[in-house]
Amino acid sequence: MTLACGFVLGYLAVLTLALCGNACHNDPAEAVIVTVCGWGLVIPVVLHLISWLLPWRRRHAATRLAVAILAPFSLGALYVLFNVWLALT
Repeated sequence: MTLACGFVLGYLAVLTLALCGNACHNDPAEAVIVTVCGWGLVIPVVLHLISWLLPWRRRHAATRLAVAILAPFSLGALYVLFNVWLALT
């Protein structure tokens, strides 16, 4: 689910850049939006890596579960941030 949402969010960022054309390249605020969205896609990948790289012991089970659940929610937060920031500029 996280991978599919990440692809959709990345596609939306690239599509937004393509739709606004040269105006995005000249406007620094829009360039920042796309940069933040692009680098923000790294966060869910890091969260999944953390959830898999933690030791597989019972005491780390809750931490692994919490970090794995946060990955899709971080994509949702990034999507909301992207749309709100885009609407404000």
